[in-house]
Amino acid sequence: MLLTLDKIGDYIGCTAIHHPKLSRAYLQAAFTFDLWYKQVHRIRALSRSKQYLKCICEKNIIKALACPEKSVMVSLFVPCEPLIAMGLNGFGVESFSSYISGAHAQQAFLEKAESTGIPETMCSYHKVFLGAAQLGVMPKPRYIIHTNIACDANQITFRELAESFSVPHFKIDVPYRQSEEAAVYVAGQLRAMTGFIEDQEHRTLSDDMLRETVARTARTAANYDRLLTLSADKYLAGDLTAELQATFISHMLLGTKEAEKYTDMAVTEIQKQPSKKGINILWLHTIPYRSPHIGRRLSNNPDIHITACDMSYESLIPVDTGTPYESMARRLVYSPFNGPIERRIETALQKAAQIHADGIVYFCHWGCKATLGGAAIVKRELEAEGYPVLVLDGDACDPRNTSEGQITTRMDAFIELLEQHTACPWAVRR
Repeated sequence: MLLTLDKIGDYIGCTAIHHPKLSRAYLQAAFTFDLWYKQVHRIRALSRSKQYLKCICEKNIIKALACPEKSVMVSLFVPCEPLIAMGLNGFGVESFSSYISGAHAQQAFLEKAESTGIPETMCSYHKVFLGAAQLGVMPKPRYIIHTNIACDANQITFRELAESFSVPHFKIDVPYRQSEEAAVYVAGQLRAMTGFIEDQEHRTLSDDMLRETVARTARTAANYDRLLTLSADKYLAGDLTAELQATFISHMLLGTKEAEKYTDMAVTEIQKQPSKKGINILWLHTIPYRSPHIGRRLSNNPDIHITACDMSYESLIPVDTGTPYESMARRLVYSPFNGPIERRIETALQKAAQIHADGIVYFCHWGCKATLGGAAIVKRELEAEGYPVLVLDGDACDPRNTSEGQITTRMDAFIELLEQHTACPWAVRR
């Protein structure tokens, strides 16, 4: 199967060089067929909620390819409720590039970006995204909205793409320091963002529609937080891809009916599961879902699995539906990815306690300078609180930058350590 997928990916990549629109059609057809299969066939290894999650995430990418006139390019942390309220589809760097990489078609896009002067050390998600645009595989979006959180590559990618596509773009500047004054400042920018969207769409966003969308955000966030609490001693079957796709729920799809439905389904399902304390792992940063060994060890495994990931829970900030712009602004300002690394550590400790984590994996994704720079501090502080920590180097999007042999050795040793610790319940902090 892997050989077949590699061949398909290579063919799509080769086609992109000379026939980009045909390559786009191949990708759209492949994702559409995959979506149809998931909608029609019951995947036994997945809970029903996580199978539904996979479907709604894939729809987001298909819309970006098939309906660019209704799609807006966004960075991961952009509050998409105003777009959702106006019936638009926000799609992001990490999500789009993950699907390209999942189709094993990333190589041609990486090489194209690097050939135009994009440094090899830049985040591979952004390089795939840029390469897809430069080759003409990515369709022209209506416009672009981005923030300065949390990736410095944002400053390059979205400016470059706005110029390349000749489309309007809007930047949300989030102050580094977390304060209510900063939240008020960002709320003003989000109101300006809505004005920008209204100008582009030639229609007005209803206040009632925005409040209704933000109310769904509040219910979705509450459901997701409840799901994490229940996950401390119950297991909901899923694989690495499903854990990564939960990022859609807390970002591009946050505020949609589909995201709320997923969290409703997941909470209902997990409540019916028997209590069984497997080894719970808190994962920090993106998940290398293409790693065969990590997939074998942590996918569909009630005995040891990823229970929470900070890329998904980072937006669980209290919501006041009466003040939608201020609530969306606080989600940006008080994100653990904004400000000093101590904020991320503090939030990680809170979630580790909530899910009864037995160990923590800190994944240093290729090109992510903020994550790489904080590795030693994060490991020291989390271990001081009694949690075993594995700092793992790799690339979640470009397999060339990952040593599978090293990952296998280090992951197996870490799992063995966790098994020894959980044999002595007092050895790990609860």
